[in-house]
Amino acid sequence: MREFLPDRKARDYKILFELIVDDAIVKPSTGDHGKKQVILTETDDKNSYSVKIHSIPDTVSVFVVKSDIFPPPKAIFKNNKNECKRADYILLVEQEEGKYQGKYVIFLELKSGKDSNSDIIAQLKCSLGLFKYCRTIGKIFWEEEDFLKDYKFCFVTIKNIPAHRQRLNKKPTRIDKESLLKSESIESSLSWIPRKLIIFCYQNEFYFNQFFHGILT
Repeated sequence: MREFLPDRKARDYKILFELIVDDAIVKPSTGDHGKKQVILTETDDKNSYSVKIHSIPDTVSVFVVKSDIFPPPKAIFKNNKNECKRADYILLVEQEEGKYQGKYVIFLELKSGKDSNSDIIAQLKCSLGLFKYCRTIGKIFWEEEDFLKDYKFCFVTIKNIPAHRQRLNKKPTRIDKESLLKSESIESSLSWIPRKLIIFCYQNEFYFNQFFHGILT
C-alpha cells in the first residue's frame, strides 16, 4: 500500500523527520477511496488492540509520534508527581481551511484498564512535556525559533477498550455523539494547559471529522 507522508517542504515536519527515529513515527497509509488514514496500535502482555482514524481530508496534514517509546526518565526524576509517565501518541494536525483552520497537537492515551482520569491526565501532561522538549531541541540545534510554534493543545483519551483480543474483530458500530464522548475539567494555573480532558468511548474506527470535531466542539 502506498504511504502518504506529510509535506516534507513544511518546516516543522521536515525537522521532525530529521529529529525522530522512524520506529516512533506512524506514517499515514491509503484507506478507502484513496483517503489518508492512521492506525494506532498498542500491545502489552494482556492485550493487543488498535484504533483506526480514517477518511482524513486532503486539506488536513497529520504527523503522528508514538510517544511512549520515549523511556521514562527515572534515572533523573524522582517521579513524585507522576512526571515520568507517557501517553501513547502525539498527533500533530494542521487544518488548512474551514471552521477549524489552525494547528493542533492532540495528546492521546488509549486505555483498556481501570486507570483514573487523574492518572491519564498525568500521562498526557508528560507527553506535553516531551513535545516542548522536542520543540526546544529543534530551536537550539536547527536554529529555528518558530519550530512547533502556535499549536493548540488537546488532551484526549479513548477508554473502555475491550480486554480480550477476540472482541476486537467485531465490526465498528455507530454510536450517537452524546454517548460517544464526554469531558472532564482540568484545573491548572498554567494558561497553556488544556482545560478539559476529552473522553471517547471505544470504537475500533473513527471518521477523522467525527474524532477531530468531537475534540474541538
